[in-house]
Amino acid sequence: MTIFARRSFDRLVSNALPSRFGVLQQRLGAPHDLMMLRRRRDDQSGDDIYLGLPHKKLLAAFPGFVEVEREELPNFLSPLVVRQDRFAELFPDIAAKVECPGSPVGPGL
Repeated sequence: MTIFARRSFDRLVSNALPSRFGVLQQRLGAPHDLMMLRRRRDDQSGDDIYLGLPHKKLLAAFPGFVEVEREELPNFLSPLVVRQDRFAELFPDIAAKVECPGSPVGPGL
């Protein structure tokens, strides 16, 4: 079962986190339930990054992230690292929250 976690950043100053997450994705064979999503704060002061992980034990590799309930994922998410094939089919509730016009993971696809 997919678990979700969140961490707030004042500014995402490097690509280190998405890069590290991409390496994990490759090592695990690109499971569908491994995802990284971003939501820009309303005041534009930073980002909230959400991780979807296939196992809770993987959360230890991401210090500062706190587990959240799936229902707590906000609207207007941008995908940073997702496996696009079958995303909307497997995660319709999350796909409905993705705001990315023309994206194959966006609502209604």
